[in-house]
Amino acid sequence: MSSYSPPPARRGPSLPPGLKVAGIGTRLGAWLIDSLIFVGFQIVFWMAADALGAIRISPEAERQMEASPMALPTVAPYQVNLPLLAVMLAGFVVVSVVYATFCWARFRGMPGQRLLSLQVGDAVTGRNLGLRRAAARSVVAVGIPIAAGAGFLYGVMAFETSVPWSEVVSMQTGGQADTWVTTWSGAFLLAMVLAVGWPVLLLISTAASSSGQGLHDRLAQSIVIGKAAPAYGVPAWTAPAFGGPALIQPVDGEPAWTEAAADSNTPATFHAATVGRRVAGYLIDCTIVYLSFSMVAAAVAAASMPSNATAFDERTYIFLGLVGGLIQLVYFTVGWAMWRGTPGQRLMHMRVGDATTGKALSWMDALARWAVLQGPFALVTIVPAIARTPVLMAASCWIAYLLYSMTTDPDVRGLHDRFLNSRVGLEP
Repeated sequence: MSSYSPPPARRGPSLPPGLKVAGIGTRLGAWLIDSLIFVGFQIVFWMAADALGAIRISPEAERQMEASPMALPTVAPYQVNLPLLAVMLAGFVVVSVVYATFCWARFRGMPGQRLLSLQVGDAVTGRNLGLRRAAARSVVAVGIPIAAGAGFLYGVMAFETSVPWSEVVSMQTGGQADTWVTTWSGAFLLAMVLAVGWPVLLLISTAASSSGQGLHDRLAQSIVIGKAAPAYGVPAWTAPAFGGPALIQPVDGEPAWTEAAADSNTPATFHAATVGRRVAGYLIDCTIVYLSFSMVAAAVAAASMPSNATAFDERTYIFLGLVGGLIQLVYFTVGWAMWRGTPGQRLMHMRVGDATTGKALSWMDALARWAVLQGPFALVTIVPAIARTPVLMAASCWIAYLLYSMTTDPDVRGLHDRFLNSRVGLEP
C-alpha cells in the first residue's frame, strides 16, 4: 500500500490502483435508488400521519361526494391537525438527516451508493467521515431538499384544509383560493425551488468540479470514490477496519470474457457488469419509459376525456396500455439492437451483446429479450381490470426471479441472458 497514482484524465486526490473519483452517471444512478428509498419512507410517514389523526378526509366532503358524484364538494376536502403535522414533518426531516449521517459515517455510503460500489470518505486520508462532517454533508445534500419538500407539503395540506374543492378547481379573482395563493405564493415558490433545484445545483457543482466534489463534498471535505476499470494483475487492496487509513477497494471478482476486436486478432477483455449497476440502469430506463408514457396519457386525456370525468374508461385504458407496451418495445429493442444498450445502460457505462461473439443483438433477439424481461409488465396494462392485480403480482414475482437468477449465476447472467445467449458487461 505504498504506491498511489492520480485518477486518469482529471485532477484530484491521489488514489490507489483500482479506484477513481466516481463518475456523474454512477452517482446519479445511486441517487435514484436512494431517492426511491426515501419515497418508501414518505409512504410510511403518511400512513403514520393518517393513523395518528394528523390528516383525514373531511366527512362532510365525503358525504357530498357520495350524494352527488359529479359535483365538487363545497367544503374543504381535508381536516388536518396542522400543529401535529408540523411536528411530524419536522421529525421526518431530522430522521432523514440522521439516517444519511449514520450511513456515511458508519457504512461509507447510503444503500444506493454501496449497491453501485461507491463509497464516501475523507478527501485527504480516505478514512470514514466523522459524525460532525457526515452531519454537515447530510444537512446540505439531504436535509435542505427534504425540508423544502416538507414545507411545500405542509402548505398544500394547509391550503386543502382551508379552501373548498369547488374554489380550488374554479379559482376566481379575489376569492378565498386566490387570496390564499397570493399570500403564500412566495413561500410556495421558494420551497419548490429548493426541493427541486437544490439537488440540481449540487449535481452541476459536482460535474463542474475538477475533483468531482460538489458543494456538499467541499463543505464536508469528502469525496465519492468508485471502481476504476477492472485491471487484473494489480496488487489487491484489502478493506481496512472501521476508521482505517485507506479507502476500501471493491473486489474485482466479476467474471471476464474475451471477444475478438474488429481490427485485431487479439481478443479484447469484456468484464461483467455488477448486479447493482444493472439494477440502477434498469431503474433509469423504467423512469424514462414511465415519463414518456405519462406524456402520452396526458395528451390523450386532454384530447378525449370529458371535463367531468375523473378516470379513463376501460376501452381507453387498454388502448393506452397498448401504446405503453409499444413505447417499451421500441425503447428497449432499438437500444439493444442499434446501440448495444439502452440509455440507462449506456449512462451506467454498460453494453449488451451476444455472449459468444460480443456483437450487438439481432433485432429478433432484442425483441425476444424485451418480451422475456418486460413483456409481463406490458401485459398488466392491457388485461381487463379484474385481472390486473394478479397479473401485476405475477410480473413482479417474475422480475424478482430474474434478479435472483443474476445474483446466483457465476457469470452474472440471468435466465433471460442464458435463454438468449446475451451478456451485459462494462464498456471497455
